[in-house]
Amino acid sequence: MPITLDQANLGEDASDVSSSTLVLTTIAAAASGSTIVLGFMWAGDYDVSSISGGGLTWTIHPHDAPGVGGPGNHMMAIATAYAASGLASSTAVTITFGGAVAQKQVVGSSFLGVENPTVREDDGLGFDSNPAADNPTWSVSLTTATAGALLLGFSECTIIANSTPAGSAIETHEYDFATSTNTVVLEYEVAGAAGAKTIGGQWDSAAFNGIAWNGIALKATAITLDTVLPDADVTTTGWSTAPLFSKINDASDATVIQATAS
Repeated sequence: MPITLDQANLGEDASDVSSSTLVLTTIAAAASGSTIVLGFMWAGDYDVSSISGGGLTWTIHPHDAPGVGGPGNHMMAIATAYAASGLASSTAVTITFGGAVAQKQVVGSSFLGVENPTVREDDGLGFDSNPAADNPTWSVSLTTATAGALLLGFSECTIIANSTPAGSAIETHEYDFATSTNTVVLEYEVAGAAGAKTIGGQWDSAAFNGIAWNGIALKATAITLDTVLPDADVTTTGWSTAPLFSKINDASDATVIQATAS
């Protein structure tokens, strides 16, 4: 099954109040069988410890640890969960940190066709605390082992700014938080052939205290083909065109039947 976008905007939220939680309340319903994607950032000395909500099992993908994070000790991460029965609108998803942190932002989207959102084909991250020029670029390098993988890129700029996607990447979120003067952006791209890929963009102003980025690649669900066999109790004269009908196929005969009109 090829990767497709289900909901570009499941919700956005932010808080500059120092606390150990950040809650995203969904504003749209995600389809059954979709993969929920969260991109979130925070500032402080504590790591993210857990995510709960919707009865889902959440995977927090690799990210910078406190003390070695991006500009201003900002950290950012991508989390995913498989929603077999979907995710209803107005569902509260709570991100919990190991202690009180500030400057928190989260955005959410959903996708169909991901084989297993707990398993990455690749991941990457980085930051630039003092870009040498205005309009800095960000890019995540990812290598996929299979064709059609989902590439996800998440970036932060420590000023209110706009990010333009590079190449064929598509933006699902660009979320400004004026209180802490941060902007985050979430992008995706469906890879073609397997191999080395990049996903990223360019911010449109001076980067102030810097920029950071994070990304992962997720494998698409493989397409399987079924073999249909005819029934042993269907004869070559057992088909009618007026009206058109056929018997229930129980695949009890491997012999090819050549149908004739009667």
